[in-house]
Amino acid sequence: MFGYYRDKLHGHRLKRCYDLAPLRIQQYLRAEMEYVAQQTLLGKSLLELGCGYGRVLKYLSVKTKTVFGIDIAPSNIEFASHYLVGCDNYDLAVMDATNLGFADDSFDHVVCIQNGICAFHVDIGSLVRESVRVVKSQGSVFFSTYSPKIWQDRLEWFELQSREGLVGKIDRNKTHNGIIVCDDGFTAGTLDTERFCDEVYDIPVEVAVEEIDESSLFFILTTKSR
Repeated sequence: MFGYYRDKLHGHRLKRCYDLAPLRIQQYLRAEMEYVAQQTLLGKSLLELGCGYGRVLKYLSVKTKTVFGIDIAPSNIEFASHYLVGCDNYDLAVMDATNLGFADDSFDHVVCIQNGICAFHVDIGSLVRESVRVVKSQGSVFFSTYSPKIWQDRLEWFELQSREGLVGKIDRNKTHNGIIVCDDGFTAGTLDTERFCDEVYDIPVEVAVEEIDESSLFFILTTKSR
């Protein structure tokens, strides 16, 4: 499923998904970026996992000193290099978020928002451990997933994507309880607090959970002294 974004939903097609987002989804997307910007500081370094075509990086690039975006799809990184023209404090690389090519303690913040933690379809424990490894002592890692409160708006958004052929036809029999399933193998799930905490129980971090905009659940990880 990780390969879906690498092979099918990337570049211009991925951008189109966001261009056609209904107003409530646009509000959700903006609220997440604003929240991260408020929690991070100017003069700091930030890594975004699954940066896509650079939409979040572009917003955050004016809020912090340096931003680094990675993505599994080479076409996304190529697209992002054009989308981010005018920004002078970013870098990009094709990279697997569960096998980061950075040294320990490389960044002040690591960001994986807008449901990347589920969209990647990778082992959550591995994803979190790598994020914690590359963040500095006392640094912060931000993961987010959808709140159940935005289910209907989220479903409407994916219906629009399906109608344009960006994802497959939604399987109504399998789509429920926060999980969207399409007939081409695409799925989009969510993560609740209990499961997240189960996945990170043995990782040396402090976890805070906050709901934003009645649309997102943020899991904020603060690393302990190492």
